[in-house]
Amino acid sequence: MANIKISELNALTPPAAADELPVVDVSASSTKKTTVGEVVGIINGDVEVATDGTATISELPVSKLQDGDARQLLQTDAAGTGVEWTSNIDVPGTLDVTGATTLDSTLGVNGQSTLSSAAVSDLTSGRVVLAGASGELEDNAALAFNGTQLDVDGDVVITGDLTVEGASTILETETVKVEDKNIELGVVASPTDTTADGGGITLKGATDKTLNWVNATDAWTSSEPLDLPAGADTAPALFFNGDTNTGLYSPGADQVAISTNGTGRLFVDASGRIGVGTTSPQALLEISSGVTDGPVLRLNNSNTSVNSGTEYGRIQWNANDSSGGGTGISAYIASLATNAGVEGALTFGTRASGDATERMRIDSSGRVGIGTTSPTQPLDVVGGFIKNDTGTLLPTARFTGVSGGAYISTNATDNPITLVTGTGNAERARIDSSGRLLVGTSTSTSIAGAEALTQINAGSGTGLSIFRQNSTPILTFGISGGSGATLVSGSAVLGEIRFAGADGTDLNTQGAKIAAEVDGTPGANDMPGRLVFSTTSDSASSPTERLRITSDAYVRLASGTAGIQFNGDTAAANALDDYEEGTWTPSITGSTTAGTIGYDSQVGKYTKIGNIVTVSCVADTGIVTAAPTGDLRVSGLPFNAVSFFEFVGAVVIKGIPFPASTTTVSVSSVASQSYVHFFASGDNAVAARVQADSLATDDYVRFTLTYRV
Repeated sequence: MANIKISELNALTPPAAADELPVVDVSASSTKKTTVGEVVGIINGDVEVATDGTATISELPVSKLQDGDARQLLQTDAAGTGVEWTSNIDVPGTLDVTGATTLDSTLGVNGQSTLSSAAVSDLTSGRVVLAGASGELEDNAALAFNGTQLDVDGDVVITGDLTVEGASTILETETVKVEDKNIELGVVASPTDTTADGGGITLKGATDKTLNWVNATDAWTSSEPLDLPAGADTAPALFFNGDTNTGLYSPGADQVAISTNGTGRLFVDASGRIGVGTTSPQALLEISSGVTDGPVLRLNNSNTSVNSGTEYGRIQWNANDSSGGGTGISAYIASLATNAGVEGALTFGTRASGDATERMRIDSSGRVGIGTTSPTQPLDVVGGFIKNDTGTLLPTARFTGVSGGAYISTNATDNPITLVTGTGNAERARIDSSGRLLVGTSTSTSIAGAEALTQINAGSGTGLSIFRQNSTPILTFGISGGSGATLVSGSAVLGEIRFAGADGTDLNTQGAKIAAEVDGTPGANDMPGRLVFSTTSDSASSPTERLRITSDAYVRLASGTAGIQFNGDTAAANALDDYEEGTWTPSITGSTTAGTIGYDSQVGKYTKIGNIVTVSCVADTGIVTAAPTGDLRVSGLPFNAVSFFEFVGAVVIKGIPFPASTTTVSVSSVASQSYVHFFASGDNAVAARVQADSLATDDYVRFTLTYRV
């Protein structure tokens, strides 16, 4: 500090009273400090400066101040560091004016002001006085108060709560807009359902349109219908508890539906028909389901103590035609508890008079009882409509048509089941006590040696016919080798059709039969068969086989069959009694020696029709080791000829010379022999037998011949 000049120090502007200054104490020959405030107080002489630097002025001469205007008050300046004159009266505390006060300008009061009386000019009667933009008092043409009613011409903005403690609040406007999301009604100190009872909204009209909460029903009650949009199964118009895909909607005009989980489940169409699972019901109630087992209608009795004889539930039909006394339960189907509720039965009731009574029952074991509540058989009928000759009432099922009736009955003698039809109540068929079905007769008859399980006595009728529309009618016979599908034997008869006639004694003698028999070895999916046709000869008592069709596709006449007659010919001599095709082996030989011959080809074929045989021969030699000698012959014919010199045929021979005069070579049969021989003939020359001596390698004999046997 000693090395710094005062002129080099920075100026302190303005200095504060507490700022310190260095001072030289000449009495003590030392440098000390003091404050700006102490220096100022010493200078003025009337300022007390505290050690913290603050100064107190006990008296300030007016001469020390700048002159002000008339009726001005002295106040500290805005900085609080000086004093100044003001043209407005600004009293920061309480201004107590005991006399009359004249204000040439604005009176501003920052604190509380109490006026015993005040007069304000230029105001209109009935208006509300408010502070103006500059704080002055003024009335407002938009606000009027007549002592009981406040009229506001314009918008009203209330930034705080609005409490109206009147009997009613009237809003004379077309639209009330509420910016907030909630409107609360019935807000009282302790709200209950009783205080909320009757609360709601009323729309005034020719009649009140109301939506009110009713405590007695615990629900909202509307006096008017509610019009909702149609909606859809995935977005119903009316849904519950935030579940937006479950509720009510309208799928079309005059229709209503219920959806769950976004799918329509129940539909009511324009005709009032109800569809469950279908949008187009065809009856008053239709239940549809695409599951494998189909729809289920379930009636559930939730009573946990069901006693025998009480019903689990029922389907009931009620009549309401009172003109003929036809009111009441007309019919029903009920589920009845039996065996202390463990088992159940179905009962069916109809009405003759009064209410319906039980007519039929299906018990817990599946037995059907008609006329009894305790059936003991799969079908147990007690009582009936028709009496027998003795007047006994027998079990009967009766059917009535337009021109006649029919019934099924039994009797107490041999217990058959009889079927009666027609206006004359004539018996048409019965199942007798032995289980035989008798059609057209009431008595079993043994026919062709057997009393069949099914017997038809057509009388004047046409017998038995089988008809099938647009497909093949089928009559089936079947047999097993034992129980079930046991394999049949290779000789089993699969079925027979027998034909018998009355012989003056009975109907047991057969005139003919057709049998189907196993024709080979049967196995899995393998059943070779043949048809055997048999007839009975005159003076015989049983049929004999005449013809069969075999499993290998042959038609065979039995041995001893007289033959086939054509075109109505009945002469036995004209019957075709045989037809055969086959092969034979031709061999070239001689009448003296057979020779030793090899063959390149030995082919023989024949056809036999009746007693006429036509043969063909191809005998081509290979190596001939020794030529045959004597007359040329070909042996091995399939049948012996009945006579000599059957010449019908043709011959081709290679390697054997003929006489020079030969013009024709022929082949001939030999009576009772199985070989042929050959002749060479010429003009007017006696036929000579062809010789075999010259036969050599690569020669041949070929011919055809027809002869009698």
